[in-house]
Amino acid sequence: MARHSHCRRCSGGPAPLALGVLAGLTVVACQPAPAVDAGPPTDGAASDRFAPDAEGPDRAAADRGHTDRATGDRPTEDAAGPVDAGADASADASADAGADASADAGPAPPFRPDRRGWIELIEHPTRGEAYALIRSGPEVPQPTLLATQGDCAIYTHPMADLCDPPCDGFCAPGGECQPHPQFTSAGAIAVTGLVQALSFVPSTWGYEPTPQPGLDLFAAGALISASAPGEVAPGFSLEVTGVAPLVTQATSLTLIDGIDATVAWTPEHDGRIQLALLVGFHGAPYEALLLCESDDDGELTVPGALIGQLPRPQNANQPHPSSLTRFRRALAPDSSGPIELLVGSRVEVTWSHL
Repeated sequence: MARHSHCRRCSGGPAPLALGVLAGLTVVACQPAPAVDAGPPTDGAASDRFAPDAEGPDRAAADRGHTDRATGDRPTEDAAGPVDAGADASADASADAGADASADAGPAPPFRPDRRGWIELIEHPTRGEAYALIRSGPEVPQPTLLATQGDCAIYTHPMADLCDPPCDGFCAPGGECQPHPQFTSAGAIAVTGLVQALSFVPSTWGYEPTPQPGLDLFAAGALISASAPGEVAPGFSLEVTGVAPLVTQATSLTLIDGIDATVAWTPEHDGRIQLALLVGFHGAPYEALLLCESDDDGELTVPGALIGQLPRPQNANQPHPSSLTRFRRALAPDSSGPIELLVGSRVEVTWSHL
């Protein structure tokens, strides 16, 4: 099965999914209410399409009222400190690094495990979620691409070593202490095109959404923009269009080594579909991530050969949350890693690996 890390439950539903080890806290707001064409099969060999310097989650979370949330993206073993006032380029670089990314401009950008920040606006069947985080660099340690086939890939996180003296960061193999990236601010992030406009306001531990999101965040086809003027981190401007609600019965999935698994939904040919299955205990970074991103045509297949390479969890406690999401993504380039805007409709998926 699969689920999440350092999380408290959002009222009205489970904690949000996070597809990545984030050495930081993501502000998550929930209102109760009520990543990548893989090309031809590669027989398990890693392809450039899923490589960090191709184009395409990670996350940790601690919010003002709701915690934790990745495709995607999630908490990490250590929370990074307050906003770093000098690690990034100055706001004067914003015009240069904050290139606009227009909605529906060319092929859909793929999943980027090296992203330094993200803004996510997610509709669930019973709640809406909004969260944002910008850091001084990508997560530490970086997810490693283990294998890819068809529309799917497997990422893993290296296990921490033992450092002496103890490491205030990630203890890499060989005892090297690697510091976690720090929170940074690009100024207030204005989001327009929603049912109710909102802003993400910088705070000591990240960004806080104002006002809190409602159940319905956006309409299908609405032009949604997120922009920041730049501060410690460069400014940016991103646009995507809203997606239709995801309708699926695929809320439970059984994986068997060597046997293809099929996931179906009602197609809308509207954006992309992401299946994100996370392996590992929710109180630590995920151990492995099975990520599939495909066209919104009603069905995707997880190759049985790839399932056979998916690691089993080392801890049987509560797993990270996993999900199926209809989404659109835009990326703003940055020398320290891209910033991502992702708008989606999501359902949770429980799963087992026999």
